[in-house]
Amino acid sequence: AAYVYWNIKQYGQALKYIDHALSIPRFDESLTVSDLTLRAQIYNDMYCGQNEFLSEETGLLMVGEDPENEYLILAGRDLQSAKELQQKLVHKMGRTSYIDELAELHYNLSQNLGYRGFYREAIEEIDAALEMEKSADVTQDLYATYYQASVVRLGAYSKWKEEHFLVEAFDYLDNAEAEIMRHGTANAYYYLEDVQKQKDYILEVLGK
Repeated sequence: AAYVYWNIKQYGQALKYIDHALSIPRFDESLTVSDLTLRAQIYNDMYCGQNEFLSEETGLLMVGEDPENEYLILAGRDLQSAKELQQKLVHKMGRTSYIDELAELHYNLSQNLGYRGFYREAIEEIDAALEMEKSADVTQDLYATYYQASVVRLGAYSKWKEEHFLVEAFDYLDNAEAEIMRHGTANAYYYLEDVQKQKDYILEVLGK
């Protein structure tokens, strides 16, 4: 029920059901990880729905940063708890078990930290996700991970104006584009226009 309400953007109802699910004791920790992750996604989307804007620089739909936002803080706590539980599961079951789920949590944490303006930490999280996906050969959505690696580096450049972030972002966009072409699905091509717009923006900035 929480998942359905989340998908139709009825966030208050979604939170009511996921809070109830989390209040029920269970022995399978992977279920708790899933519920914490969903609640974090609901909180993140509640924030994004109120703070999206069209960037004049890149022409992309962006999310403004706010380190003090309550929804983002709550989402960050849930994601951190979920990551710690998932790390225990990976340790208990072996390196290859649950590694794709752990990589996804690093990805989600990177997004959350980026929304809060903590770009160095966001970069650490997405780089950890990339390392896990490569080591476990989990490549079905690798283009999205490369894209997120570029997004947080662009955020870091906007904040600190250090050119190496732009160069790194461009390299990740190149990787994302190659993965999109290799993957060849509608979901992959959904990213292509944004990838190309970001590359054009970086080339324009570096050319100045």
